[in-house]
Amino acid sequence: MDRPTALLALSVTVLLLSGCTSAPSGDQPPRTTVAPAQLPDSAATDRALAAETESVSSQLWNASCLDYWEIGQFTAEAEATVTNRTKHGVVVDVQRPYSWAKDGGVADAVANARYLVTENETIRRSGPSIDPC
Repeated sequence: MDRPTALLALSVTVLLLSGCTSAPSGDQPPRTTVAPAQLPDSAATDRALAAETESVSSQLWNASCLDYWEIGQFTAEAEATVTNRTKHGVVVDVQRPYSWAKDGGVADAVANARYLVTENETIRRSGPSIDPC
């Protein structure tokens, strides 16, 4: 066998053994993509904003050094925006303004967090903790 014929035979053998020459099989299941969470944007944003309000309230409540605190819209608006939909749920970015006072000083601040909202849960995925003391 001459060299070009031997290379051709070797190439055909490698292709056959690797399965590259087979036609697509009708026996294989079709590829499926996972649909994003079906939760409406309004429900996801409402739940994430309520969860962040609870998170900020809990953290401020536990800050014994504060003279007072409150949740409100002082220097910024409370906002919640859907930023992504995945097979796991709806990703929502939240901004929650709050205010506190201690030692005669007052501070207005904003908590920013990211939530994953599913049909059954609202999970805080990221965001700083509040520790005014």
